[in-house]
Amino acid sequence: MRGFYRWLDAEGVRLRNKPGDSILRLRYPKVGRRLPHFLSIEDATVLVAAPDEDTPNGLRDRAILELLWGAGMRVSEITGLDVVDLDLTNGQVRVTGKGDKTRICLYGEPARHALHRYLEDGRPRLATGAQTALFLNRSGGRLTARSVQTMVRNAGMQAALQSRVHPHMLRHTFATHLIEGSADLRVVQHLLGHASADTTQIYTAVAHRRKSTLISDSLARARSAEASRRGSGLGGGPAVRDAAPAV
Repeated sequence: MRGFYRWLDAEGVRLRNKPGDSILRLRYPKVGRRLPHFLSIEDATVLVAAPDEDTPNGLRDRAILELLWGAGMRVSEITGLDVVDLDLTNGQVRVTGKGDKTRICLYGEPARHALHRYLEDGRPRLATGAQTALFLNRSGGRLTARSVQTMVRNAGMQAALQSRVHPHMLRHTFATHLIEGSADLRVVQHLLGHASADTTQIYTAVAHRRKSTLISDSLARARSAEASRRGSGLGGGPAVRDAAPAV
């Protein structure tokens, strides 16, 4: 509606009583920002182990999943990688992110091991020529973002995860696990390639929500156990006040 009256105003159309003036001054209500979904360490571990590593595609997919979770890369950054961008010795990879900005992403031993296996046994069986891309498809060409999205979704179903998994969820998982591990916000911002720390700040809210949930669940279990003891006559002595466990 605002767009329609804005168009009328631009065309010089004047309506009686100028109802459009009030409409143009309307402001949309603010909608709270939705917190991103992420996987637990247990679910992420099951997910990355889903590919069949007896096949070249499986070796490739395992390496991709390890990078998505272990380095927090975007799917476009994954598919844009060339072999020369990879530094296995130092556990890092040169990434071209949004706005063609280059940064260095770090990864740990699980990703390094998976990448080494893919380069040694998987990629040579997929390559059909002098292709520079790191991750190749069945025809020997550069893997597409759509193919990665499909692979991640299928891996999630194979791992029997309840959530519908997509590549960006693993990026959320990477960031949330770092924040939960008390990583500095500025460091996480740099690793993710965020231009503003405000974008990264959302993961502190995710970590806080997770801690609150753990505390609430622990208190509920403690109350249930105390009620059971009292009901069975085993609750001799004064009741202990509920206390939040360390998380």
